[in-house]
Amino acid sequence: MRVYSKTVIIGICCSILNAPLLLSAKPSALNPDQAKLNIIYARFFRVAQEPDAEGYLAFLQDQTTSDWSAIDETGKKHSRAEQIQVTQDVAAGRASVTPPQGKTGKISWGIDKFIFSGDTAIVRYHFQQINQELNDTGKYGVKGSHFITRVVRHRDTWIKTPNGWRWKLSEEGHPELIQVYAAF
Repeated sequence: MRVYSKTVIIGICCSILNAPLLLSAKPSALNPDQAKLNIIYARFFRVAQEPDAEGYLAFLQDQTTSDWSAIDETGKKHSRAEQIQVTQDVAAGRASVTPPQGKTGKISWGIDKFIFSGDTAIVRYHFQQINQELNDTGKYGVKGSHFITRVVRHRDTWIKTPNGWRWKLSEEGHPELIQVYAAF
């Protein structure tokens, strides 16, 4: 069985159980296109955080252009067909998502900015995950817990079509890591 990291499964689409949708404007102040994209992202955040492979597969098939691609944090480009195959493998049990080491804590997502230009939209959002890794071996000279907060910023390009907004490109930034050590 092939094993894919959570970054490949979720991070590609960017790269994972509380997922509040953080808006920079009140819903009544949103333009209609921004409101539509907010609804799409609410669905994306919901299926991505589970992770719900079947829901994510449906999202990819419904919301992406035929030439959709994702660029991961290493700069590697992934095609729509590749992402669909990986997701189908996970949904069918032929592959699994590598669980994070230790205990997974809070996961949150938030939209940072919408930029509209004609029939194109750029959406910037972030993903934050806090993991707790147990440190029983005395690593760093301290016996206790090791907390890692990972923040990844994404930039997505959307195209407005007669059938609504479709996701064309996802770019994942380099993760920002914050480490905290707690002794016990």
